[in-house]
Amino acid sequence: MRYRYRLQESDDSTFRVAETRFQHSIDVRAEPAIVWAALTAQDALVAWTPLIRKVEWHTPPSGVGSCRSVTLGPGLVRLEERFYRWEEGRRMTFTVDSMSRPGFTHFAEDITLAPSAVGTAVVWSFAVSTADWLAPGTRFARPALSGATRSIVHGLARYVES
Repeated sequence: MRYRYRLQESDDSTFRVAETRFQHSIDVRAEPAIVWAALTAQDALVAWTPLIRKVEWHTPPSGVGSCRSVTLGPGLVRLEERFYRWEEGRRMTFTVDSMSRPGFTHFAEDITLAPSAVGTAVVWSFAVSTADWLAPGTRFARPALSGATRSIVHGLARYVES
């Protein structure tokens, strides 16, 4: 994709104030180390959800400052992500620095892992803010967006449990 539209940098406040926020929790029948390995693998996301076509790590997935590109669907949208929190084996948080479609002002995700009675408790939070002209469409699409983000989390569970 040729065009890149810069987004404003997200931080933890984005998860409190973004217009569109989803938080999905699931218990995964696998140890946290296995879940973390899936999240940081070269084929992260692609291996467990058809919503993501391609993931390219531009730096090793190893800490704050790690960067990757994620392509959704058949090349519909490309996101440039940068991790601003990386607690090895427990938590990762990224901001989207730019994307190939206009209209988004903030986009961030936060993923936490904790040991649970069955393996790992995963909490995956999504936060998005848009330009005023896109806000009505985002509100209309909210149920579909919630389902799409939920499917990513459940896909992770199916993948690591198989």
